[in-house]
Amino acid sequence: FDVDNYNTTDIEVVLETLFDDDRIHLTEKSLRPIAVAQPFILVATAGSLEYLRSYGFRTFGDVWDESYDAIKDPEQRLYAITNLMAQIAEWEPSVRERKLAEARAIAEYNREHFFSQEFFNFVVNELTANLTTALAEVKNIKNYQAWIDRWDTYLSDPDILEYVTNESNLLNITLPAINNIKSIINHRLNSE
Repeated sequence: FDVDNYNTTDIEVVLETLFDDDRIHLTEKSLRPIAVAQPFILVATAGSLEYLRSYGFRTFGDVWDESYDAIKDPEQRLYAITNLMAQIAEWEPSVRERKLAEARAIAEYNREHFFSQEFFNFVVNELTANLTTALAEVKNIKNYQAWIDRWDTYLSDPDILEYVTNESNLLNITLPAINNIKSIINHRLNSE
């Protein structure tokens, strides 16, 4: 990211990957303003701010209206977000200064929490629990061994192994490189 973008703006409008969906899926887009202590408005699926709060982050509901997070209909949620942005743009200078100071204090808390041992442990524990659950589910799937064997076949394919073990290829992982691996797999699938 460009540091100047954060130094010259007061609030980031985060456009998350998912918006008109039922799933909550937060990415680095949401974590970037948190890591750099930037106040933000989150353009994401309904409940995403609530989800961030479940990780111990604070959001800006005491500074501006975050009721948009509870709106299920994406079109209405987007309208509420753009309305909020218009309201913020119309703040009087004294109100703007006071509210941005409050938002920056929340953003600083979030940055400290993001880099805390507590948050690190939370993420590691969540990852461990999710992997354990996923592996248990895979083992409970009837004929899961056939699925594992199929991928083992592709991953042990000499052409793929040669490609991914070549250091120069690994240093240049690009879309064409990934497409090359896909084409090798597709060729093997078509020849079965």
